Amino acid sequence: MQSNVNLEDAKATPKADEWDNMTVDELKTKTLWTQVAKDMVDVLTIMFFGIPPTYLSVMQYAYVIATCGSWNAHIAGDRACKLNLRIKGGTRGLVDRLIEKIGKDKFALNAKVSKINQDGGLNSGATVETEAGKQYTARKVIVAVPVMCNASIKFTPALGSNHLLPSAIAGLFFVITYKKSFWREQGSCADTLNMQGTLEAVQEKTEHPILVVFDNTSANGNPALMGHLAPFSLREKTVRRILVHVP
Repeated sequence: MQSNVNLEDAKATPKADEWDNMTVDELKTKTLWTQVAKDMVDVLTIMFFGIPPTYLSVMQYAYVIATCGSWNAHIAGDRACKLNLRIKGGTRGLVDRLIEKIGKDKFALNAKVSKINQDGGLNSGATVETEAGKQYTARKVIVAVPVMCNASIKFTPALGSNHLLPSAIAGLFFVITYKKSFWREQGSCADTLNMQGTLEAVQEKTEHPILVVFDNTSANGNPALMGHLAPFSLREKTVRRILVHVP
């Protein structure tokens, strides 16, 4: 499926409209037979997108997978696991490179967007208005804010339900550092996915609080593991004590 995605123009993808109006949950129900396979789709969607498949279109999912090159690269990568997907020196380097390429004078900082207007149709351009009343016009607008911020922006025309994502499953990321990377010495990449815990996170349960763990060793070789705690587990005093007392 991802091989048919047009990365330059998603709308030019064959069946783009059909896929954009079908949720991953609908595709899952239509094509999968066993509950185990359906649960796997739920887990992977929640882990990679932070939302259940009910709120994600097939087009959105296929596009992300296509940018990775393949499904296998999306979920695992090569033997180095997630380390080969990290940016050396941190993502700040990516931001600095974009500023250098685009030009610092073209950035408007501390300008909170309040409205995005495109009522003239897809080919008419768009107008972005800030809370201070300043307007910017463009052929296209890319909205890359946290999904919970969408509610503070007035879209004209209003976004359809298939283009609005609910707040992601937040939780808390934690990092534990070590004197040596014992997992690498044992031939492991340390990538661990808690399927049961991820499904429980959607149900607001807290029996399995740690959802995922992976190698977070820094570029200069400082061993570390990073993990993700389910949001509702933070209500439990036991989990909070563990976080405080981990050496």
